[in-house]
Amino acid sequence: MDAEPKQRVEDLLGDDLQRVTNTKWVREYQPFEERGWRIDLALPTIKLAVEVDGRSHGYAKRHIDDCEKRNALVSAGWKCLTYPASRVLTKKRRLRIVEQITRVLCGVNDVDSDCCTLNGE
Repeated sequence: MDAEPKQRVEDLLGDDLQRVTNTKWVREYQPFEERGWRIDLALPTIKLAVEVDGRSHGYAKRHIDDCEKRNALVSAGWKCLTYPASRVLTKKRRLRIVEQITRVLCGVNDVDSDCCTLNGE
């Protein structure tokens, strides 16, 4: 019997974001045609990037590439949020991440504000 394919951590977050925000998130979005960079989850129309960094992002070359990509995004007017994969894997922490991203979408900077609710609650 074949094992069920393991879901990518970026997809776990993407599925929750799509469900809670009722917005189509683009996965593996390529913001600059001339570069091979991809954004894990993006809302290109409002220039919001969400990156999930696993263990490989700790290597020096990968870290340098990540910095270069994120700096280019910010220079082009993007907001870029980054989360460690270990946090995304935990359902409770992932829901807090979704809440934070939702607040960014709503333009709320005060984490105690109630003006932006999740899932109509």
